[in-house]
Amino acid sequence: MLRNDPATNAMVREVATALFGAEQVGEVKPFMGSEDLPSCWSSTRMAAISPSAPATKPDRCMVHNPGYDFNDALLLTGAALWCGLTERYLR
Repeated sequence: MLRNDPATNAMVREVATALFGAEQVGEVKPFMGSEDLPSCWSSTRMAAISPSAPATKPDRCMVHNPGYDFNDALLLTGAALWCGLTERYLR
């Protein structure tokens, strides 16, 4: 089970809220995945993030699904988030 580190998750939430507004930041409940990330999480403080567009297509596929269609409009949002997180981390 993939679970975020509470302090790291709080930092990500704070940065994302400052950049995009509270109404654009949500919480994803823990879920089972096919990744090996949970083993990485056990040795360092991490938080998974999932920038996504509003649920305009409720039946959309998740990544690693052949039907997945990446929303290119999210590239700038994702870049802004990573820049904001990097700036915050380096303070």
